[in-house]
Amino acid sequence: MHSPAVRATVPAMVAGAAMIDGIVFDKDGTLFDFRRSWGGWVQGVLADLATGPGHAAALSDVLRFDPATGDFFADSPVIAASTA
Repeated sequence: MHSPAVRATVPAMVAGAAMIDGIVFDKDGTLFDFRRSWGGWVQGVLADLATGPGHAAALSDVLRFDPATGDFFADSPVIAASTA
């Protein structure tokens, strides 16, 4: 449970909040460097999940991810697949 000060502050913040004018989706990497944003994160996840070097390589292959460069291959289901 939040303290009374927090409970009083949150509604005041919401009441004075500006309306959202838009949301930007950058699917092709024009605005944000996808590799820098996600490459290191994926390398960390692979390191945490893999039970050894062979397993890490197998996971990378399934993701179509190059752990040496931190890049996804163009046909990676992570970046190229549809959610449909």
